[in-house]
Amino acid sequence: MKINIHKDDLSKGIQKVQNIALSKTTLPILNTILINAGQNQTTITATNLYISIIYNVMAEINEPKVREDGS
Repeated sequence: MKINIHKDDLSKGIQKVQNIALSKTTLPILNTILINAGQNQTTITATNLYISIIYNVMAEINEPKVREDGS
């Protein structure tokens, strides 16, 4: 999959959600953010199990990945 996002937009989105992703936690999954590409937009998500932040960024998806059953 190839995604084109303006650097400033991606940086702003990550800055908005990174404070929710805890740096010191017993669950390593809470130290991460999720970047999900959809139709002409990318969603950046973070959670700490109490609060979630979802930030949408406009993006150009050049080669969408086709998901098959079992993958």
